[in-house]
Amino acid sequence: MSQQSQYFLFPDENLETSQIWKEAGFCPPMPFVYLIELLHKSEEYDISLTKPFDEAIFHALFDPCRHPGGNYHIYDTLRLKTMAQNCGIPVKDQEITDIAQELTRVILQDYGVYSAKNSRKTDIQ
Repeated sequence: MSQQSQYFLFPDENLETSQIWKEAGFCPPMPFVYLIELLHKSEEYDISLTKPFDEAIFHALFDPCRHPGGNYHIYDTLRLKTMAQNCGIPVKDQEITDIAQELTRVILQDYGVYSAKNSRKTDIQ
């Protein structure tokens, strides 16, 4: 499911979160990129999209990520594995796409997305 290449087109440089993907050595399917950007912006302006009152809004925004229809673009395996290890994600004997998916999950957890209340581990694929 991953696409490794010698070149990589990063997400729009105007996204405040585009640096995450450069440092991580990969880019998830675009629905995740935009969801993380939206969560980042909402946090910046102190707007919650994951509180109980906002659950319906959150699920409407998160729904495209359940089946994003895109690939994980891996452009720097070493960076990806290093960041994953720094986040406590095991990398030994793991498929690179699985590592990227787990790292995406961890980034979303940082924004309060992955609680037992609002989503399932199988939502990211």
